[in-house]
Amino acid sequence: AGNHDSPERLNFGSRLLNQSGLHLVGQLSPEPAVLTFTDTHGPVYVGAIPYAEPAVARERLSDSSLTDHAVTLRALVERARKAIPANSRSVLMAHAFVAGCAESDSERPLSVGGTGAVPPAVFEGFHYTALGHLHRPQALHDGRIQYSGSLLKYSFSEVTHTKSVTLVEIDEKGEGQSERIPLYPQRDVRWIEGHFDDLMRSEVSDG
Repeated sequence: AGNHDSPERLNFGSRLLNQSGLHLVGQLSPEPAVLTFTDTHGPVYVGAIPYAEPAVARERLSDSSLTDHAVTLRALVERARKAIPANSRSVLMAHAFVAGCAESDSERPLSVGGTGAVPPAVFEGFHYTALGHLHRPQALHDGRIQYSGSLLKYSFSEVTHTKSVTLVEIDEKGEGQSERIPLYPQRDVRWIEGHFDDLMRSEVSDG
């Protein structure tokens, strides 16, 4: 779940969907959500951390020290890290604004005054970190931390974005190779400027 989502709605039916291979983690719980997948090289552990307001995390985890987003996410990541066997291949999924990344007008601010930003070092110890929140695809730390971005453009600030999905393959050592697969919607978002009368008289193509 992200900050735009309803954790309760996403959590509904999650146990039933898990049986079909669709894993949804909506609500923050005292026990960290860690999923296990297996390939020819053995298990890959995926820690899934839903978006959590510090106030919600304080109540759910009974921890009064969770005063801001950076402290809260660091604590949640540490819980996931401890739940994964040492020296295992591991992936983390989370919803956050990482300091140094590019924003757009579409994202709902996580807090006022930049206090919602978290440092990339929070995610150390995982072979790959998949993040949600920012709408522009972007990567940090040699691609070990990536935002896949949104599937569609939700504001004019995203006109120049190339939307995509990110395909990541983890090898036997946990090293990830990623590929961005571009998405081409039937109708794109364009920015056209000019006087209203001139624009109404002009021939604007649908392409």
